[in-house]
Amino acid sequence: MSKGPDKQIAALLGELKGASSHSDQVSIFYKLSDLLKDPATSPETQHKVAQQNLDIRVNCAIAESPQVTQETLALICKNAQHRWEWRSLLHAYRATLKPVTDYSVVFQKKQVEISDSATFILSVADKLTSILWQELAVHKLITFYYQQDTDDGDHFGPDDFDFDHSPAEYLLSPGFEVDWVIRDEYIDSEYVSERLEDEWGSWDSSIDKIGALEYGATMGHLEPLQKDVLKVIYEKELQSVGGMEAQFIITDVEPDLPKIKKNLKKSNYEGLPDSIKHEIIVRLIDTLEHPFLGGFKISHHLLKLLLVHPATPEESKALISLLSTQLNE
Repeated sequence: MSKGPDKQIAALLGELKGASSHSDQVSIFYKLSDLLKDPATSPETQHKVAQQNLDIRVNCAIAESPQVTQETLALICKNAQHRWEWRSLLHAYRATLKPVTDYSVVFQKKQVEISDSATFILSVADKLTSILWQELAVHKLITFYYQQDTDDGDHFGPDDFDFDHSPAEYLLSPGFEVDWVIRDEYIDSEYVSERLEDEWGSWDSSIDKIGALEYGATMGHLEPLQKDVLKVIYEKELQSVGGMEAQFIITDVEPDLPKIKKNLKKSNYEGLPDSIKHEIIVRLIDTLEHPFLGGFKISHHLLKLLLVHPATPEESKALISLLSTQLNE
């Protein structure tokens, strides 16, 4: 009879203590990840493993499991440093805090009954972010950066809000999907020249090595190169070359005002009654200590936007201003 997942996990944790090589550890992490996602694994075991903060893959597996508890998700939020973990946690909280109604209709001046602040904010965060960025762009109160990223999609967001390279950026940014900005892509020749001058020596050497190996294999002097060998060569020799295009392309963005005005006719913040605006702000404040919405500064970012928004009621702005220290931590 095979052991249950909890006992298998305990055995693997024992093996991990004696694992002497990185490859052995990685192998154990993969096995742990499969077991931790098993519906038969107890929430208690998941929490004990999460407390050890072993590996990104392990944390993601726990977050993605259907039986994970809020307590364990909060622990993973505290330890999460990588975008894979942020993404898994987003999916986990969306599954856990699934609203019974479509809260986004609030931006069409429709009444909604809010029973839980975290559920409400998680449900509307993407929509509210997009609306506020567009409205503040119309008022010329924010400008935007755009960062090429061939690995996980382009990053896009407002300057001067401590947003760049943050979990909130990864979770809220529409990236290349955004349809209300005009992109101007170009190559900075001066920057390219500097990079080539600084690094071409290593690139040239790497390319020579790859060329020599390819020639040797083609002429029959060497055995055909296996995939694992090519992988090692790439990682050691050519990894810095792979991202050349993204490194050299600079993208400036400007708001597409006609498109924005068309978008805001459907849903907006500016035209909402003051009572609804205040309710949104109160709900955001309620979530400042939430492990995901507060821990990753999502609520913080939205409150900062609302503080500078000309349509936010003065009473609501005063309430946000009282939290200025907390918002800027």
